[in-house]
Amino acid sequence: MLIKAISHVHADPLKDEQGTYKRGFPVEVFEDGQGWSPREPLPKFVVVQLPGTPTSVVQLYTRPWTRTLSLTVDSSDLGTDTHTVTVTADTGVSVSGLGALTKAQVEGFLNRWNATVTGFSTNAVTFDVAILDAIQSEAFWEIVPATLALIVFGEVSYDAGTGAHQLTADYSVLLSGMTAARIAKLAGLVQRRVEERGGSVMSNTAGVIEFIILRSDVRAKFFAEVRQKDTHRSVSRRRWVVPAAAMDAISAAGGTVTRTLAQVQAVIHDRMTD
Repeated sequence: MLIKAISHVHADPLKDEQGTYKRGFPVEVFEDGQGWSPREPLPKFVVVQLPGTPTSVVQLYTRPWTRTLSLTVDSSDLGTDTHTVTVTADTGVSVSGLGALTKAQVEGFLNRWNATVTGFSTNAVTFDVAILDAIQSEAFWEIVPATLALIVFGEVSYDAGTGAHQLTADYSVLLSGMTAARIAKLAGLVQRRVEERGGSVMSNTAGVIEFIILRSDVRAKFFAEVRQKDTHRSVSRRRWVVPAAAMDAISAAGGTVTRTLAQVQAVIHDRMTD
């Protein structure tokens, strides 16, 4: 088992917490007889040998610390198709609250859907989102704000009962100077984006697309991406850690030690219990 012997630090606090290897984090598990590069083990890594132990038995120690989210619609105004939603971490939060959901972790992504955070507490963030705003958002179209600002949206109709929004999106300004082939390619991309979100295209000519999309489709895609975004980011690069005292002992022994599975299990720490 290859274990990080020094901590990597990222200037961004969120990236540092969620994506970097720290001292004591198991990096990888290999079969007996694994060869090492000149960079391994010390000073960057240490090695714990567990002769005869199948890799599958200790592989769990290399898993990231992840969590799952749930989203609850607290209230809805169907007249404006505006909804108040609370997102909460269901699993992956330690006994003392490590790994709890925070405003900073989700606000940027929510803003990309034109949602606005209205409140937050321990392990919960509440936000408002208008479906019409979400349809016109950076996240819906997956384009940068500068390009999105050049598209002119118009709502043709809205049925509060069915939640059907009929819109036009005029992207003709983007076609300036393009060849016919590039115009056709862009038109196809715009149409695919609408259809990927669950919309039905009525027309798409001369840089203007008209489509119908249901609130249920927009909300489902939005909510799915909130969950997916957080899961991919995870809480930390590793859930399990070898404590500092044990790391010191391995380093003092030259960076490579042999242990039994029982000895490793007695020492390695599950941070979910903190």
